[in-house]
Amino acid sequence: MKNNSNRPFVSVVIPVYNEEKYIGNTLNSIFLQDYPTSAFEVLVVDGNSNDRTREIISKFVNTHKNIKLIHNVEKIIPIGLNLGIQFSKGDIIIRMDGHCEIQSDYISNCVKSLNAKDIDCVGGVITTKSNGNLISKSIAYAQSSFFGVGNVPFRTGSKESKLVDSVAWGAYRRKVFSKIGGYDEELVCNEDDEFNFRLTESGGKILLNPKIKSTYYSRCKYFDLWKQYWRYGYFKIRVFQKIEKMLSLRHFIPSLFVVSLFFPIILVLALPLRGLQYVIPLIYAIVNLLSSIIVARKNKKMIPFIMISYSILHLSYGVGFIFGLWKFRKKWAKSRTINEYFNKHKFKLNSNKQI
Repeated sequence: MKNNSNRPFVSVVIPVYNEEKYIGNTLNSIFLQDYPTSAFEVLVVDGNSNDRTREIISKFVNTHKNIKLIHNVEKIIPIGLNLGIQFSKGDIIIRMDGHCEIQSDYISNCVKSLNAKDIDCVGGVITTKSNGNLISKSIAYAQSSFFGVGNVPFRTGSKESKLVDSVAWGAYRRKVFSKIGGYDEELVCNEDDEFNFRLTESGGKILLNPKIKSTYYSRCKYFDLWKQYWRYGYFKIRVFQKIEKMLSLRHFIPSLFVVSLFFPIILVLALPLRGLQYVIPLIYAIVNLLSSIIVARKNKKMIPFIMISYSILHLSYGVGFIFGLWKFRKKWAKSRTINEYFNKHKFKLNSNKQI
């Protein structure tokens, strides 16, 4: 699409549901970009929020010409993304979240990276922040560390640009969606992982650029963290069923850990091996403690809270994974990508300017 600034037009798509605490800051960070206002649009797709989310978005709609509010009756994130993409006009489409804020040069750095590199998607590193209380801080620490989330560069950080498997809040060339379709609408969670795998399998490249920065706000309660990672583990099974190549041992570690907590107890009941049931939990507790001490950064009162956050991350994901194995046990042969909302209308490739 052409614009007066003669720059690639950018569409920012944000699926939201009950984000009254954060959506205002998210939108403010977008409208404070150093990228020309005439060169981007914001499409907020709301999944029938029952708090003040739509009210807050409507205020932005009344004061800015380049924002639209789209209703998503299904509430599911990938459906919201596909609806937003269908209404978008941009040469570049950025998938955003209503739970984050982006740095003022986020869009311009995304555009520069896509112009300079032969890649299809670019994203940056996220800084996980809290709302200030000890529990929220401990969750933020855990979600930013290797022991908490594994080798995920966009969460743990990177000092140099490099090709990766996935990024957060990615900026995609429009032609990507014309080539591989939309997000899988069956995946309530992990839709990014599945989509980005399809992209790289088709020959596409995803770049992590540490100059592209954003802030993500962690959950404030342990129960909310449990629900979040339980869902991640639960729906990861459907991702694996659709793309078996994504299967690796590291995905099974949390669930194997959960099983290991109970298997020694069963052995002890059958055999005279006293104390065996404590070995694995003891090893985990030691590693958990050491990692908590390292990331606490001399703030000793945070250590027990971080240990709890680590435990919830791993146990909830593992339990969700096990439940997913049972729930979706009959769907291993059903691997079709479901993107019916994306295909309701013929997706048009922007012919005015392709980058």
